[in-house]
Amino acid sequence: MTCSILRLPAEITYRILDHLDESTLILSLRNVCKRLNLILDTYYRYQVVRNILVDDLFNDDVNQILGALSKYRQLLNIVASSKNQQLSIEIVNPDIVSRLIQLLNSEHDQIQHDALWVLLNMAGGSSHHTKYLVNAGVIQILIELINSPKESIQENAIWTLSNIAGDDCQCRDYVLNGGALPPLLNVLSNSTRLPTLQTAAWCLLNLCRGTSPSVDVTKVESVVPMLNHLLANSDEFVLNDICFALSYLCQLSNEILSAIIQVGVIPRL
Repeated sequence: MTCSILRLPAEITYRILDHLDESTLILSLRNVCKRLNLILDTYYRYQVVRNILVDDLFNDDVNQILGALSKYRQLLNIVASSKNQQLSIEIVNPDIVSRLIQLLNSEHDQIQHDALWVLLNMAGGSSHHTKYLVNAGVIQILIELINSPKESIQENAIWTLSNIAGDDCQCRDYVLNGGALPPLLNVLSNSTRLPTLQTAAWCLLNLCRGTSPSVDVTKVESVVPMLNHLLANSDEFVLNDICFALSYLCQLSNEILSAIIQVGVIPRL
């Protein structure tokens, strides 16, 4: 006679769960059935994980927040590798996204850095993650962070915006309409840090790309002189992104094609 684990008393099931690692608890057992969900909800180790994501993240204690952010980054990596859509929806929800955005305004440098890194990972994930970020209003604060005096914050803010803009044409237009271009061009004009230049060039490319629909010419025509300036850069990653951006702009209209020719890009190309 066989005995289903679901018919065992909860206390015995807990002992079985004690032998499973955290990833299995999170990825393999949740939403198998209602009975198992009820057992997990009262199981200490599973509660610890959920508490880290909720209680600690919403706490006022710096160490608890930092611990929660670290754990959340690990969990996002697990979800990304497992491609578990249901778990992805559970751990990336509007309340958590709003809290992460709130932490971007923290006066504690490490909290701000780690919260931004989590949002960066989210923006590089699925489209529904990106939509959560956009709907929560993350674009405007990311644009403000482009002007941060901290290079790591500045670079990661640009990287996150680039991930958002690269998701689809609608998100690209949200970033453009939010006013990302002027501070981005300022970074490209003044930064001497190569990783920042590479990230900013990639973001500029994502703001120019797309064909369904194509980008509004009036939104990006101001980037032509900067693209010409960046063609003098010797870094292959910067040059690759700038050349792709030029190729997208050349398809928009005869007027912007003429402007690109007039600034003198052809000899360099």
